[in-house]
Amino acid sequence: MFVKINTSSPVPVVVVVAALLLTTAAVACSPGTCRNNSLPFNKYAFLTTHNAFAVEGEPYHTGVPRITLTNQEDTVTQQLNKPAVDTLKEIESFLRTNPSEIVTLFLQDYVQTPKGISKVLREAGLSKYRFPLSRMPRNGEDWPTVTHMLATNQRLLVFTSVQSKEKSEGIAYQWNYMVENQYGDDGMIAGSCTNRMESSALNDKRKSLVLMNYFGSIPSKKFACVYNSANLLAMIRTCHQATGGRWPNFVAVDFYKVVIT
Repeated sequence: MFVKINTSSPVPVVVVVAALLLTTAAVACSPGTCRNNSLPFNKYAFLTTHNAFAVEGEPYHTGVPRITLTNQEDTVTQQLNKPAVDTLKEIESFLRTNPSEIVTLFLQDYVQTPKGISKVLREAGLSKYRFPLSRMPRNGEDWPTVTHMLATNQRLLVFTSVQSKEKSEGIAYQWNYMVENQYGDDGMIAGSCTNRMESSALNDKRKSLVLMNYFGSIPSKKFACVYNSANLLAMIRTCHQATGGRWPNFVAVDFYKVVIT
């Protein structure tokens, strides 16, 4: 999910969330459940919604209303006007009430307040769920198994787009651990799957995770049923080749419920 939220400073942070709640895994999985949790985390696939939290018909859950349009029909800057902690409390509530779920946060990070992200994570009660930076593989190794992550309650992965915060705050720099293809219209060219500027080459297997974007620069619910069907499957196959035979772990789309049936 891409969500703009405000910290205690006026500087925003954008959050991308992928949860096992929205899983399409390589093993026998259905939404919210997997019959096989024994594989490493990087052997599963997570459906990730671009510009989410603006869910059509969905009420707020923390006592603080969100200023949103319907699901993914707004710009990032329209999404939220309340402090980050209010949105993060929704994530804490989800983790607390769903002990078999894993959540990944990708922070498109513009926060300049020193240790600002760590502060709001702590205030939201998320620190106890965080997967430790020290255990994240850096040289292409497998991640721990989902079974182990659930057993240790290390069910929240947090990544930042600011490289320096890995050292200053202990928050993993996203592109140290994954490769990512181009987003927007440039990432929807049939037969082409190239890395975004911040990512290393897609076939860099020192990065254990793969994030694949497939959504237009301007959201279009009208064409989502086309984008999210055969075209999406074709791009997954294209990116499978580009990444050296790896399936994506995160598939980011618009209007994830809109498909051709």
